[in-house]
Amino acid sequence: DILVAEAPTGIQASMARFFSSISKTRFDNPMRNRLYLLLAWLHAVIQEKLRYVPSGWSEKYEFTEADATHGLDVIDSLIKSMAGGKTMDPSQLPWDAIRSTLRKGVFGGRVTQPVDQQVLDELVNKLFVPEAFDLDFKLVDSASDSPILPEGTSKNECFEWIATMASHTPPTWVGLGSDAEQELEFRKAKSVQEKCVKVDEKEDHE
Repeated sequence: DILVAEAPTGIQASMARFFSSISKTRFDNPMRNRLYLLLAWLHAVIQEKLRYVPSGWSEKYEFTEADATHGLDVIDSLIKSMAGGKTMDPSQLPWDAIRSTLRKGVFGGRVTQPVDQQVLDELVNKLFVPEAFDLDFKLVDSASDSPILPEGTSKNECFEWIATMASHTPPTWVGLGSDAEQELEFRKAKSVQEKCVKVDEKEDHE
């Protein structure tokens, strides 16, 4: 038998993988770095919700890290075209264009169900706002233990913040109920049970 090592799940692991894949030369602007953090969180939540299909998403979409990398290019392009390389006030960032492109072109291109598109839209709209540059900005409105973005957003500060996150992701961080994990385990157990029954039935017929 061949053993396949699966990548660690959870928002912290996903964000660490994604940030490690970003070229060091991109981390030259603290404002852009903060947008990168928001993008990494968005991508990680989208991926984590796949574990909870059909509760997280209604079906298992083919979201990949390439989507998030595309998001980096979108952010760089929109800021460069608007700022001309100058430092901007967060309120002056092209928020509408960033949100629209992420919702439709970057991640929305994978989504086929209207109910899932609505969830994606709400997620993007809550994250990519000028308030994300406030010191007390919560990444999850409804969670009392929501992570709060770091005060500084140099490359090292971003990596340090990700490293201090909890390795286990509460389902409330991805917009699900606190009992979602129990439901997931129940569905897994039921699936295994059904497969065992099918194997037994097949052996009985042979």
